[in-house]
Amino acid sequence: MNLAAAIEIGGRRIEIRTGDERLRELAVAFASYPSLRAEGSRPPDVQLLLSHAERMRWDPGPHPSGACPPEPLALWILLRSAIARALAPEGAVLHSAAAAIDGRALLFLAPPGGGKTTIIDLLEPDAELIGDELVAVTPDPARGGFRVQGTPCWSGRFREGAAGSFPVSAICFLRKGALDLAPLPRPAALRELLPQCYLTDRPRAAVETLDFATALLARTPAYALTFPLGASLAPWLRRRW
Repeated sequence: MNLAAAIEIGGRRIEIRTGDERLRELAVAFASYPSLRAEGSRPPDVQLLLSHAERMRWDPGPHPSGACPPEPLALWILLRSAIARALAPEGAVLHSAAAAIDGRALLFLAPPGGGKTTIIDLLEPDAELIGDELVAVTPDPARGGFRVQGTPCWSGRFREGAAGSFPVSAICFLRKGALDLAPLPRPAALRELLPQCYLTDRPRAAVETLDFATALLARTPAYALTFPLGASLAPWLRRRW
């Protein structure tokens, strides 16, 4: 199979190879997404081989906006499980929104309909938007914490998210109501975090996910963030970090 494109995610270079022309076109579009662009030409850490049969299985359905999914999103739907495996066990794909304020990222977690897209809309244009649906979180050995990187998967309006990755400074579990920020005890945060981790099909996936979530919470403060519609959030959050 011929090399179609290369991406960088979580510090890992992933080559996408295929002999299928339509999949090659999708891979090129996917690799052009700002946060996934690979620099240089070092050997890959992972190779993903895509066949015509995989294209035949791809049927993503309509995008939430009502339009057809943008092409980078189309390939993300096809490859997200493989990429999650590539990040494991130290990293993971999270069902989370994320934005950076002054270069430091906040993760915003909630169940579907819990406000992830809403809070990203409220933060625009005062923050660097990373994602509102699925993001990649991986260790940051230099800082001793974690970093977050966007993906082409957006629940609301499709955006070209901020390029690169950002150090995670806090995890916010979303609530709706009067504006408030309160520390969340680690056991409570773990109960809310685990359902938002994308579970791979690796043999020890459940144990690896628990280890990842425990390490993330050990190095990152967790909060319950309550917010109302229409709040001016970026200045308010900036004063707290």
